[in-house]
Amino acid sequence: YAGKAYLPAIQIQSMYQPGNKASLRGHWITVVRDKAKPSKPATKAIKTTESEIKKGKVTAHKVWLYDKPNDSAKSSLYLIKDDTVEVLKQLSSEKEGQWSYIRFHGRKTVEMWLKTEHISL
Repeated sequence: YAGKAYLPAIQIQSMYQPGNKASLRGHWITVVRDKAKPSKPATKAIKTTESEIKKGKVTAHKVWLYDKPNDSAKSSLYLIKDDTVEVLKQLSSEKEGQWSYIRFHGRKTVEMWLKTEHISL
């Protein structure tokens, strides 16, 4: 966070040689944001209009969610049969198969990828 902060004093001493010491007195510092590197958003927002959002239901017993539309990006999150999702975007490629970027409203709202074959629209 940008602003002023107090950096406290630091004192260290060797455990086995007490004569070896180092210290740095406390002082005020100014924290600035690096304007050359914009901060990366936590999640990518995929823009869709309300008319483009489709409702779907999970058809499989347990469906894993993915951070990216490929098998190597499997997360620890999953949905279960009959969970309702909003399909924000669909992607199809010969290499990766068919994927849907979904939004699920549960304890918290989650936007992630899942395999399209596991939902019915």
